[in-house]
Amino acid sequence: MKSAVIINPKSAGGNTIRMWRDVQTDIQKRLGGVEIFMTEYPHHGTKIAQKLAQENYDRLIIMGGDGSIHEAINGLVDASGNAISKNIKIGILNSGRGCDFVRTLDIPTESTAAIGKLADMRTKPIDVGVVKIKKGDRIDTHYFINSFSYGLGGEVARNIQRNETNLLTPKTTYFVASAWAFLKSKPFLLEFQFANQSSIQKECMNLFAMNGRFSGGGMNWAPRGKLDDGLLDLVVVEKMPKYKLATLAPKVYDGTFVNVPGVSYQQFSKLKIKAPEEFWIEMDGEVIQANEFELSVLPGALNFII
Repeated sequence: MKSAVIINPKSAGGNTIRMWRDVQTDIQKRLGGVEIFMTEYPHHGTKIAQKLAQENYDRLIIMGGDGSIHEAINGLVDASGNAISKNIKIGILNSGRGCDFVRTLDIPTESTAAIGKLADMRTKPIDVGVVKIKKGDRIDTHYFINSFSYGLGGEVARNIQRNETNLLTPKTTYFVASAWAFLKSKPFLLEFQFANQSSIQKECMNLFAMNGRFSGGGMNWAPRGKLDDGLLDLVVVEKMPKYKLATLAPKVYDGTFVNVPGVSYQQFSKLKIKAPEEFWIEMDGEVIQANEFELSVLPGALNFII
C-alpha cells in the first residue's frame, strides 16, 4: 500500500512540525512506511495532493488544520468535479487550532487514537462543497470540505488571517476577530436563487453554507448538518440591530441560535447569490473576494478514513 503524509510545518504556529517529530516513528511502524511531503508556500498542498492522486497513492494523510485539509481536497478533485483517484483514502492527523472539520467527522485529536484509525482504514464517502465565482467572463471553481461564509463571517476570517501568527487560543482569536468585524459590520443586500425557483432578495448580516457542523473553533453553525447527505446547510442572519446580533453569540455554540427570529436555516443542493459589491468569502478559513457566485455539492466525492 502506497501511503503519504502532507505536513504543513507552519500550521498552529509551528506546533505541527513538533508534533510530527513525536509521532513519526509510530506512524512509520504501524502504517508500514509513509512518504513525507512538506508544504513550502500557500496552496503547495493542493499541488502535492494532485500529484499523489495522479500517482495512485492508496492512503493520503493530511497533517495540519482545516486550511491544510482545504488545500488538499482542492488537489483531489478536478475542474469538472470528479475525484482524480477513486482509490485514494484520506486520513487526518489534526494539529491545527480550530479542529472544526474533525469535530463533525468525529476523528480523535489525540495522536495515538488517530494513528489507530489510520491503520484500520475504515472509510466513509464525504460530500464536497463547490463554489463557482464569476469574475467578469471567467468562472473560478473552488472546493470546500467544511465551511463557507459570506459577509460578517468572511470579515472574521480575514481578520484572523491577518493575525494568524498570534499566540492566543483558538476561541480567543475568533472572539477578537469577531468583535472587530462586528464593530464594522453593516447589512447588505443579497439576491438568492435556488434551483428551479425565482430569485428573492434579503438584507443580511451574515451567511453560512455548511458541509460540516462547526466553524470558528467550535461554533455550531449547522446543528442538523451531515457530511454525507448530498446537501449543504444554509444559515442566513438577516438584518437586525447590533445589540440583538450580539445576543446570538452564546447561542451559536449549542446551535440554538437557529430558533431566533431573523435567522433562517434550510438545506439545499444548488444556490446562486449576487451582491451589489464584493465582500469577503471564507472557505475552510481561506478568504477571497466576490460578489457573484454559485454554491453546489458533490455527493460522496471523497473517501475519508474514520
